[in-house]
Amino acid sequence: MRFSQNVMEKITKHQITPATKTYINKKIIYGIGIFFIAMIAGMLVYGLGQINWSDTSSSGSLLTEYNDKIDFSKFFNNTYTTIFMMINVVMGLMLLDMYLGKKRKERRLEGI
Repeated sequence: MRFSQNVMEKITKHQITPATKTYINKKIIYGIGIFFIAMIAGMLVYGLGQINWSDTSSSGSLLTEYNDKIDFSKFFNNTYTTIFMMINVVMGLMLLDMYLGKKRKERRLEGI
């Protein structure tokens, strides 16, 4: 028992470095965010490019008028779109897991 106490006394003499929140480089996080924003913007531009703006043959409400002009089969039947959506779903589930794990950890610390 005295050996453990001696070790603990020697450790307390040294200054322990505090934990830091800078383990993750913020530039990398911003780069990933900009990448996904650019992907979403590209999908919107591509979708708007599929609209036939000169076609005035359809009549009715504004929403159905634009829905008839967009060819969704070209837009959502693409392999890259499917991969992009799968990556977003996985990242969303990871974010949800981190959020719920953080809440669980806070509850455990409050109970102590």
